[in-house]
Amino acid sequence: MNRPAVRRSLLPRVLAVAVVMTSLTSVLSVAAAAPRAPQFGPVIEDYASHVDPERCRPKDKPGVETFADLLLDAYPDSTWFGIGRACDGEATSDHHEGRALDWGRDAHDRSERADVRNLLDWLFATDRHGNTDALARRLGIVYVIWNRRMWGSWSGEWSVYCVKKPSGCRDPDSRALLNPHTDHVHISFAWDGARMKTTFWDPDASQAD
Repeated sequence: MNRPAVRRSLLPRVLAVAVVMTSLTSVLSVAAAAPRAPQFGPVIEDYASHVDPERCRPKDKPGVETFADLLLDAYPDSTWFGIGRACDGEATSDHHEGRALDWGRDAHDRSERADVRNLLDWLFATDRHGNTDALARRLGIVYVIWNRRMWGSWSGEWSVYCVKKPSGCRDPDSRALLNPHTDHVHISFAWDGARMKTTFWDPDASQAD
């Protein structure tokens, strides 16, 4: 069957509509809704304290598992998550205690970068009560590593995690070779957050007396 020809007089308008639709599709492809969060009162945790891993207990902790579910609901094209990681002897990573999450995102992909930006804006926004980094605090997040940068609860700021060199990504101080985290976001949780004992999971506790 022959396709109907487009009348020459209509062609400019057809092309204009096509350009607009392509632009809208491009915008929508990188747009994402942030994860769902309850309504909170003004009571909030302080920034979570960093705790070094102590022993191998890699079973996924419920707060980290449930947070991964929130991410999957918000970003359904997510391909993988990693939480617990087996170890022999001494634990050297929060993954070895089941309280760290790796979320597969590609820093070189425009849409996936937009997803991460969307999540970080959500985590580190100031809430209506004036609490800075509100949801990161309510979730008990200790640090985040993404695309050679790191946020830490000890400072509440982002810093350079490693610097790209021909030999790999190097710690700016020790020169140690580090994973640049360009193919995933790493999020570590304190024990209260990992065990769902923070106001994010108990919003009633955020209400003033």
